[in-house]
Amino acid sequence: MPFIPAANTARVETVFSLLGQVVENVYHVEFSGEPSGSMLTDMCGTFKDWWVTNLKPLTVSALSLNAIKARDLTTEAGVGVEYVTGLPQVGSAAVTPLPNSVTLAVKWITGLSGRSRRGRTYHLGLTPGQLIDPNHIGSGPQADLTAAYNALVAAVEGAGANLVVASFYSGVIDKVPQPRAAAVLTVIDSCTINTTVDNQRRRLPERGA
Repeated sequence: MPFIPAANTARVETVFSLLGQVVENVYHVEFSGEPSGSMLTDMCGTFKDWWVTNLKPLTVSALSLNAIKARDLTTEAGVGVEYVTGLPQVGSAAVTPLPNSVTLAVKWITGLSGRSRRGRTYHLGLTPGQLIDPNHIGSGPQADLTAAYNALVAAVEGAGANLVVASFYSGVIDKVPQPRAAAVLTVIDSCTINTTVDNQRRRLPERGA
């Protein structure tokens, strides 16, 4: 696939291990100008502090945040950093974990409609105690996790940037993704999480991240 630029925007990858499997979540952050290496390092620190403060208390101890990577997508040769200060950090709930693929879909709200204006993140480290039955979490855990992910929006804004949905493709024709000339970026306002448990089969052992 060709490189698709995203002006003044960094891809931020939170890299975890869960029961021996490497798993990741990817976010996009838009800066007011092309980010430097030090700006990317600081943003990685913002993500680390956010996770430790907001998600670590809500996740299983089998989940470990091991590194955070950030790369400027303004140009193909954009600067990149890998952040490991104060890492690894493990979840606080010392309980038997659920299977790796069990997750919740965090739906990012931008105030605009269309697939290119919506995003989602698949939560890691759900605990058995957050379930009220095999298919649903309780309203309390739902509220806690929603607040935790909304805190990321606020943390990135507090660092002088915006969490965004980045659309790199305009659709699919004959099963072939159609690349854009440049990514379309839409600022995220908040998130929602419903109570229904989701599944990420790619996170099963030996499947991938």
